[in-house]
Amino acid sequence: KGPYDRLIADLGLQDRVHYEGWVPHVESIRYLQESDALLMCMIPQAGGGNEKLSGKGFEYLFMRKPFLCLAKQGLTSELFAQTELAHIVDPYDEAGIERELIALYEGRNDAVVANEALVQKFDRKNLTGELATIFQGLVDARSTTPRGRVQEVAA
Repeated sequence: KGPYDRLIADLGLQDRVHYEGWVPHVESIRYLQESDALLMCMIPQAGGGNEKLSGKGFEYLFMRKPFLCLAKQGLTSELFAQTELAHIVDPYDEAGIERELIALYEGRNDAVVANEALVQKFDRKNLTGELATIFQGLVDARSTTPRGRVQEVAA
């Protein structure tokens, strides 16, 4: 039994909600691809901050699907809002969550339009290319002397 089975039953949602539990990453990506909309919970933890961007956030951007993001205001929620994919709501704002769920449902047949330039900026291939350029610059700076001669760098 899943940890949410009792809650799902208490709410009478057994015919509409199924808690899958942990699945391998490849399978989780397939679920994302098959979904019409996604959910990201960034509910603050005691002693923790709200300024984090998880790997899941990058996956959501790559999918280019609308998502409900339950998060406090901060840099991460502001970034997601700029992508035009996220519906940002405070995690404790029940009326706001309901409003955004209705908006997602009503817009389920609309074409999804993302801020493509911003989404591309966070694409894994682009980020990897930028990191490689930085590393190459460090290697180049370390391996040449001020006179332009190459010096051996100890590994």
